[in-house]
Amino acid sequence: MMKRFLVFLGLMALALRGMGQVNGPPQHDPYSMDMLFNTTFSALSNSPPPPNDFYGVGIYHHYSTAPYPLFIVTNSFEFTIVSPAPAQAAWILEKQEDGSFMPITNLNMAGGPDEYYFGQAWLLTTNQVRSLVTSNWYAEVDFGDSNYFGNITPIGGQGPFIGYPIIYGVHSLWGVFPISPDNRTANVIFDGSHCEDEFYLPIQCVWTAQAAGSSVPFTVTNLMTTNTFTVGFHTVTIQLSDGVLRPPPVDIQFQVITAGQAVGWIIRGLPVNQLSPKSQKIMTTLLSAASADFNQGQMAAGCAHLHAFEQIVKALHSDSYTASQLLQPAQQIIEAVKNPQPKKRPFR
Repeated sequence: MMKRFLVFLGLMALALRGMGQVNGPPQHDPYSMDMLFNTTFSALSNSPPPPNDFYGVGIYHHYSTAPYPLFIVTNSFEFTIVSPAPAQAAWILEKQEDGSFMPITNLNMAGGPDEYYFGQAWLLTTNQVRSLVTSNWYAEVDFGDSNYFGNITPIGGQGPFIGYPIIYGVHSLWGVFPISPDNRTANVIFDGSHCEDEFYLPIQCVWTAQAAGSSVPFTVTNLMTTNTFTVGFHTVTIQLSDGVLRPPPVDIQFQVITAGQAVGWIIRGLPVNQLSPKSQKIMTTLLSAASADFNQGQMAAGCAHLHAFEQIVKALHSDSYTASQLLQPAQQIIEAVKNPQPKKRPFR
């Protein structure tokens, strides 16, 4: 039994080692545990030192499946104590703010004659999850003539995780590409409010990037922040933390585009198989004129051509879904050019 249990722990260690390798934005793996715990016991009062084969291990899953019938359970925790001898009782306690300890649950004993297990599996509340992962849970074992006590300590896990959208402009094409209102710069929003934590802990974001007009990168510790970036490609580094886990930082690329570029992408995305040759020619002519106007800095003229394009779409295309796919990006470009927000750097 002990050999099988040690093999199990070895597999868990390999799984957790893989959790730290992040290629691109970290994503939650629903087939892996969310947190692994261990417990090393210390003797209480006049008890002898604990034996070597005496320890605890716990596994937390934010989501897991239960068979027969198949359903999803949330916030499941399983804790097991391995002991070379039977005990009278074993239980889990929670440390309170005043330093006292409150019992949470008793552990059931099984096994023998050479090895004994005390375990329990149950569903936790949100507050219990927070308390568990912040090292406020303890295990105690009573052998009658000796007692042992140990902290249920987190030793590795998953998260926090990036949630989308995470980078966008005050005005963006398709909600992704920040549009410059003047062919030079655009206000870009870094938004960590969609990031997720499996332990219900507040997420901290540290952003690092190089903004327009600055010779050195800036670093901001805010869940959400805004800065000004020039037209072109940029990279922002985001470091997430929930106070317990701190996954490797992630580099995310984004592109600030001009209004002329945005119109060019609309042209390339025209649904030619759904348009008559006449409609296609009219739309392409208007969009090409708008793109040329924007590229020359004639923003009002470019918006006028886009308004004309919108009228043609409404008049010639009755399919509401296709029309919305054409009208939405055109309106996003118009809004970006006509209603740019002041270039603020609120975190400075």
